[in-house]
Amino acid sequence: EFRRVLFTLLDQQLAIPRHKVIVFFATARVTGFVAQLYSALGRQCFEIHSRKSQPQRDKASRAFASCHQGVLFTSDVSARGMDYPNVTFVLQVGLTTKEQYIHRLGRTARAGKSGTGALLVAEFEERPMQNELRGVPLVPAPLPAPNPASSSLPQLQALLASMANPRHPLHQSAAQSYQAWLGFYNSNLRKLGWNKPHLVQMANLYARGIGHPTPPPLLKRTVGKMGLRDVPGLVIQ
Repeated sequence: EFRRVLFTLLDQQLAIPRHKVIVFFATARVTGFVAQLYSALGRQCFEIHSRKSQPQRDKASRAFASCHQGVLFTSDVSARGMDYPNVTFVLQVGLTTKEQYIHRLGRTARAGKSGTGALLVAEFEERPMQNELRGVPLVPAPLPAPNPASSSLPQLQALLASMANPRHPLHQSAAQSYQAWLGFYNSNLRKLGWNKPHLVQMANLYARGIGHPTPPPLLKRTVGKMGLRDVPGLVIQ
């Protein structure tokens, strides 16, 4: 459902002439994985995050700044400093802080130009984000309905299903995004009111949704650093 909403929002933006969209994610691995998914659907995008080298980031940043329309997937390395002209829409995905939210939103509606922003959260993130953004004017929006004539969802569903094959080009990227997802929400357990067994259950649901019916294996030292030793549901190599 979450991916359905994300890609439907992007489909809607692509239908707008001279769209210029920035999508923020919480981790570099998830950013890269979604950018690869988007590209695998035959759509062009820009990608900036800490897993890219500085020259790669600079090149993508300049290209997005100068383009007439496009979609940029990024982590917080793009939240400050760089001025991207004519951004029409900023989409923030997942948990964030009030400060991050405001700085990210500041990428649009600059120099007298119009622009909008949206925050896309999973159901389990709603209450924490309401608490975090108390005092910020937010307007709940209905879930977008896909347009059958232009929807990318059938392609997306087929692509995700095919990624169960270990030889699929995105299989490893999906596994890396699983580890990043697990690590990010592990650092937000108190905010979510979760315990570690529930965290692993939710992470494994995420894994199944990205073509990994069996949770991707994690290094023993990685599990130890996360404090998840002896938590059931993990596959340790």
